Amino acid sequence: MQRALLVTFFISLLFFIPIMRANQLGVASSRNSQAYSGLSYTTAEPPPAVRISPESITILQVDDNFTVFVTVDNVVAVGAAQVQLTYDPSVVNVTEVAEGPFLQSAGPTAVAQLYAEENLQSLPPKGEVYYASAMISTEALLIGASGDGVLLNVTFRVVSEGSTQLHLLSYNEGTGRSGTYFIHLNSDLSQVEVIPNLEDGYYGSPPNCSLSISTFKNDVSVTSNVTLSDSNMTMVQRANTVSSRSWPLANGTYYVQASNSQNGFVYVSEQIRVNLTHNTELAIDFLFGNLTISCLDVENRPLKNCTLVYSLGTEEQTRYSDSLGSDTFEAYYGNWTIKAYWMGVLVGEANVNVNQSEVGLSLQNNVGDITVVVTDQYGYSVEANVTLRNDTYNLTQSGYTHKPLENITFTQIPLVDYNLTVRNGFGTESYIIISGQTRQIQIETLPPSQKLVYITIGAICGIVIGSLAVWMIARRRNKNTLEP
Repeated sequence: MQRALLVTFFISLLFFIPIMRANQLGVASSRNSQAYSGLSYTTAEPPPAVRISPESITILQVDDNFTVFVTVDNVVAVGAAQVQLTYDPSVVNVTEVAEGPFLQSAGPTAVAQLYAEENLQSLPPKGEVYYASAMISTEALLIGASGDGVLLNVTFRVVSEGSTQLHLLSYNEGTGRSGTYFIHLNSDLSQVEVIPNLEDGYYGSPPNCSLSISTFKNDVSVTSNVTLSDSNMTMVQRANTVSSRSWPLANGTYYVQASNSQNGFVYVSEQIRVNLTHNTELAIDFLFGNLTISCLDVENRPLKNCTLVYSLGTEEQTRYSDSLGSDTFEAYYGNWTIKAYWMGVLVGEANVNVNQSEVGLSLQNNVGDITVVVTDQYGYSVEANVTLRNDTYNLTQSGYTHKPLENITFTQIPLVDYNLTVRNGFGTESYIIISGQTRQIQIETLPPSQKLVYITIGAICGIVIGSLAVWMIARRRNKNTLEP
């Protein structure tokens, strides 16, 4: 049966809260689904946790009662909480669920869910405790409850011999659905989901195996988020911001995955399958290497401040080469694609496999010099305005040739096709330059009078040749006519 969601309840509750500030006239509905985002947690502080206390309850007689407390540790400024706890109803039944004093310590609360539901017909039998509560005072919501305390009490009655895990259900951030998590309210009334670490409890005999996970970066212990899933790849538990975590588990098949944040990007390990038959320790090592790229032009000269775009899967980083044309950054092991841009033009691309501590690549790019020589009909240098333009990339390079220099060189420009325009006292002429085929262009310019002479001579030659052709054709026809 579909349950009321904490986020929906929390938002609807806000509409009935008198707004205390003049500038808070509406409810911001945006939610940040990143754990701890916007809060004061740091890596030096332990992450928030929800646990069952006591962790273990020894086997009792049938019809005996016992109470467990769902407690919180290291919580900062939460205004609402949701808890879902599962158990085996063929072993124990819930007789009472009561809200604890933790949230109420910061102000009065409104409880949306506080009950248990049991289904003995399901396979396996399933019992669940539901709890969702939020503060109803704007001032209390903005301050929130902090520290340690008891969220709720659950009293069980033993109905048969056996054991059961008292399992806190994990929450998938951003879904607003079932699971155990908190909500923090920012000053602008936007919400932040806080995903705690969860520690289960046990009635009777605890599981006979344990699975221990440790995470490293280049063999040095590092905090990560670790997810434990069952044989159906359904998440069972998740531990946030931990360097190691141990779970007592029954024999079976499990999947483990870790994620680690470095340089603003999240790296996710492969999903590791574990067939658990005995106590098992597993190490997940996130490996990084120093990737050095040397950006060169076609003459093997360094390209200073070349734009480099590194991509690996969904990660993309933009960096720039230094004065020596080099760039070094810490890259996660894998196949990286590097694209080099010069003046906004893609001039080079390469793939490199980072699989060791130091990896280097010399990337020669399609960048070089284009030299234009402007002369008259006698081979003497001529002063002229020279412009190279590429409309596709909106590139323009201009210069002026001065005597006694015979050329102008455009240094380290993308070697793409250009329209070349030469303007001098003889007029304006345009050419198409295919820089992939030539990078030194000699332009011979002519004065208008000389051009007119050439045109006149060409026209006369054309007339003469045409006339001769007509005369020869006519003569051949006459000859054919006179023959008997």
